[in-house]
Amino acid sequence: MPIGLLINTYLLLFSITEFFKFKSFFVPSGLYQKTIVDPAGIGEITIKLREGLVEKKLYAEPNLTISDLANELQMDKARLRHYFKEQETSFKKYLNTIRVSEFKTLLLNKEFQNYNLTGLSTMVGFQSEATFFRVFKEIEGVTPSEFQQKNNLSL
Repeated sequence: MPIGLLINTYLLLFSITEFFKFKSFFVPSGLYQKTIVDPAGIGEITIKLREGLVEKKLYAEPNLTISDLANELQMDKARLRHYFKEQETSFKKYLNTIRVSEFKTLLLNKEFQNYNLTGLSTMVGFQSEATFFRVFKEIEGVTPSEFQQKNNLSL
């Protein structure tokens, strides 16, 4: 009986190791390597992001995901994620920074002086008033109301 157990254990271990060797023929070795963005590529991605998010106003889409953005920019999602990692930020932080910047632009524009803070925040893609106020305070260090008062604006 013990010899049979040893033989079965050996066959099991042998088949497991052979399976992983066999699998290596079908799975490309570079499949799980990191995506590398060269310095020239970083500038290209920055320009594409600016064009897509700001000029096409994709930031105003409340449910915008990194997948949606990658599809719109005709770019690989992994490359885009790596770009944000290289910039030491995340997609959400980058998007929220643009949204806050656009909010401030609208707030300073006389054309939008009849809008309230919540209305303007909705125009730049924030769905929740609480989220908008929290994000604005994180980025600017003051609340939107304080920013408005500091700039002598009245809505």
